[in-house]
Amino acid sequence: MDASCPFKLHCDTDWKVNGTTCYYFSTTKSSWDQSRDKCKAMEGDLVKIDSRQEQRFLFHEVRVLLKETDDSKFWIGLTDAEIEGEWRWVDDTPLHQSLSFWFESDKGIKEPDNWTNNHKKPDGEDCVRMGEIGRLFVEKCWFDKDCSTEQRFICEKEPNKSPDCQKN
Repeated sequence: MDASCPFKLHCDTDWKVNGTTCYYFSTTKSSWDQSRDKCKAMEGDLVKIDSRQEQRFLFHEVRVLLKETDDSKFWIGLTDAEIEGEWRWVDDTPLHQSLSFWFESDKGIKEPDNWTNNHKKPDGEDCVRMGEIGRLFVEKCWFDKDCSTEQRFICEKEPNKSPDCQKN
């Protein structure tokens, strides 16, 4: 193959491209662990948000999906299940506070809140979802939630590459 031949990046069917990453927005619900397994089965993982641009893209896509359904919450690849309060991405890197998008209301309600549901779930909320009906225009849309809750999910993976050469 000619080394000067550029590559064309493309995503699998039902995946959306943004920059050099492919994203899958599920239409089914599952727990956080099950969602992660489903992403891995598609050769990806739950999304790790590495930039404000990526958060804006995901936020926009979730808003578009909200117009189609009332189911607005999606698991992302962030959890503090190992050590309470120590938020880590699925690749085990720590959450950088400068790139966190926790919800905060004008009434002083802040996430993560590790709500224990009146002590029915003593472990609290260890997984993160984004999106919430009624908060469509708030880019800070992360909420911690009990990991066993069934939600939709967002996967990410590298795009496929194919040669994009023109024959003379």
